[in-house]
Amino acid sequence: MQDKIDILEYKKQIILQGPPGTGKTRMAKMLAFELTKSEVKLSPFEYIDWYIKNFKSSKKTRKRNVDHSNLLKEFSEVFPIETIKKMSLDQYCLGKGSTTSFCYWIEVGLKDLGRFSPGQGGTTVYGIYYSKEDETYKSTSKSPEELLKDIQIAFSDLIENEDYKKARALFRYSYILKILNSYFPEKYFPILSKQHLKSIANIFNIDIKGLNDIEINKKINDAFYKLKNNYSSEISSLDLMGHLYNKFKIKENQFDEVLIDVVDELGETKLIQFHPAYSYEDFVRGIVVETNQKSQVEYKVVNKILGDFAQKALENPAANFVLIIDEINRANLPSVLGELIYALEYRYDEEKQNTKEAAVESIYALKQNEKDLEGDITLILPKNLYIIGTMNTADRSVGHIDYAIRRRFAFVDVLPRIEPVHPEIKDTFVKISKLFVKNFNGLVDGTSIENADTLASDFRAEDVWLGHSYFICKNDDGIDKGKTEADPILKMKMKYEVIPILKEYIKDGILLDNDEIKKVMKDLLSEYGM
Repeated sequence: MQDKIDILEYKKQIILQGPPGTGKTRMAKMLAFELTKSEVKLSPFEYIDWYIKNFKSSKKTRKRNVDHSNLLKEFSEVFPIETIKKMSLDQYCLGKGSTTSFCYWIEVGLKDLGRFSPGQGGTTVYGIYYSKEDETYKSTSKSPEELLKDIQIAFSDLIENEDYKKARALFRYSYILKILNSYFPEKYFPILSKQHLKSIANIFNIDIKGLNDIEINKKINDAFYKLKNNYSSEISSLDLMGHLYNKFKIKENQFDEVLIDVVDELGETKLIQFHPAYSYEDFVRGIVVETNQKSQVEYKVVNKILGDFAQKALENPAANFVLIIDEINRANLPSVLGELIYALEYRYDEEKQNTKEAAVESIYALKQNEKDLEGDITLILPKNLYIIGTMNTADRSVGHIDYAIRRRFAFVDVLPRIEPVHPEIKDTFVKISKLFVKNFNGLVDGTSIENADTLASDFRAEDVWLGHSYFICKNDDGIDKGKTEADPILKMKMKYEVIPILKEYIKDGILLDNDEIKKVMKDLLSEYGM
């Protein structure tokens, strides 16, 4: 295992190749775990402490934070306290299609700085909205004009004094928090949902008994800045917010508490499977179709699997990220990778800041936000991003990997082994192995394999030999199951997996239909039945 990790550390991308059933995907997962695991198991809070301490901003995170800061500045200039005190219905409400109203800014314009979602309440959560059907303003309680006066007073108290009593009488906490965070980003953490606040508070070991959502938010913000200042970290609250949602899967959590007790991975692993139709636009960066607030179709450039994963690795240089691509040779790799073939070889190093040497240009420009008119065409693969491909060498339905790709990957043979085979079927494994390997004795390695006389000369045993996973029967602890329990499982594997593959090999001319083959097949059919 260590030799493969050493190769990965050196080359950054490898392909585990071998015949079917040799455990290539399992090995890829084991390698990924070794690369991403923590030396010790960390509590969620210990992990966050480690993350803030080791955080290093990248060019993209710095640009993103500057853009966010400029966006907040623009919002506060459009809606200073003087405007709030006398804003009109048109200035406040959604519904007429305006992209400059206060509610539009809160829901859409500032969504990247902590998303506020009205949910099922729709525009009614803002108290007043414009009804296109009736072509008039409507409100949830008083007349729109009267309610607007109450809103002006409540928001004035909120923005001038951070006094939310009047606002709370009108609105939910999440709306109030969104406003507070927009005017006081250093004082309020950019998380608004009651459920998510509880989850984050749990990560920070904060006692929230008797606290309302705003008080919980401030406690979280205080805890964040305590760690940030303690380590003189460059991290912003938005940097941490994005990482928390990703690492702890908070969006998927339907409970009040985070579901993770300990953190044993400092990085991340992602597994995907290639197929012949896979393209650059599926894997690296492409265009998606979205519907905007006006129900209009928009075309947007987004990072896909590799682009997104590379960005995570760039933003977390102290951790390792491993992308496992199962059956990597099933897609047209030069087409899927595009210009990133170059980036595979010239990785970005945070310490060297070698952006010029490592960056490649995509055909698609990625915009950071709506204000970014030109977008960024650069793509970078950092050195803490590892790629592990698996390749079934017996799969003749796919093309070969060209030399440009081969030069950038290290190829590691994963061959059948006798050690994991269940004792009850070891003799059968040896008998079948000798159909492929003439000198098989259970200890054959990749440098001394000699093709058996039953194997067609056009094929290498290393490419088509049946792997040990077809002959394994273990419990959850990795221990061989007893004979009584194992026998029916092993017979089922032989009947429905091994024998059909051997028949296919004979039919396709991989195994020669000679007397020795006929005898072995007769014995197998007699013992395992068909």
